[in-house]
Amino acid sequence: MTPLERIKAEIGTKRKRLNTIRRIQRSIEGEAATARYTLNRYSTITEKQRSRITDMRVEILSGERYFAILENGNPDKFDEVILQAGINGIKRAEQQLALYYINKHWAECLDTFDTVRRNIHFTVIGKLLTQRGPLEEYNSIVVDLCEKMSGNIKQDILSKMEALKITRDGIDMDEAGLRGRTTTWTYAVDESPFQFNALRGIAKEFWDSISGENGILTNHYRKKLDR
Repeated sequence: MTPLERIKAEIGTKRKRLNTIRRIQRSIEGEAATARYTLNRYSTITEKQRSRITDMRVEILSGERYFAILENGNPDKFDEVILQAGINGIKRAEQQLALYYINKHWAECLDTFDTVRRNIHFTVIGKLLTQRGPLEEYNSIVVDLCEKMSGNIKQDILSKMEALKITRDGIDMDEAGLRGRTTTWTYAVDESPFQFNALRGIAKEFWDSISGENGILTNHYRKKLDR
């Protein structure tokens, strides 16, 4: 017999065991609901930024958004490039680079958001004079990171437009080494055939946490037996 089975055999009726399991289940479900509510509150600001990024990408893809980054950032270089590539070549190059760097920086931001969310309580504790709670502090950090991301994207686009060869067809992204995958880590799927190998171990750990030597139910029944 397992530790749980031995203790249950000494406890009493099946009805008592079922009632205990139901109480534990209600408690766990309540904790899970609270966790989902908290996670949803933290994800609201991220979803707003994601929506903003998505709208921007759609406008760039459709040709509705032209930042004139080279024209404003380096007029002399713009005058030089427009002679060989024309305005359409410059717009195409800007479009290619904008999509690439938006994807790159947004993926990095999402990774940073996750790290910040996991450590936000330590951040608040570290700022002893702050009047903001964890959620407000997190929102402030996300907005600040997104503002910095916008500046970094434009700077990267300008640097590449100044350095790379621009033709009437834009930029050869493969030659420039900028043809990376465009999915962010939140959507990317691990295509490895071994990605589910760990499930058996995860399931065993979960079951042990419930009915193993020190599992939730085992400890509960052990305390009840002692009383």
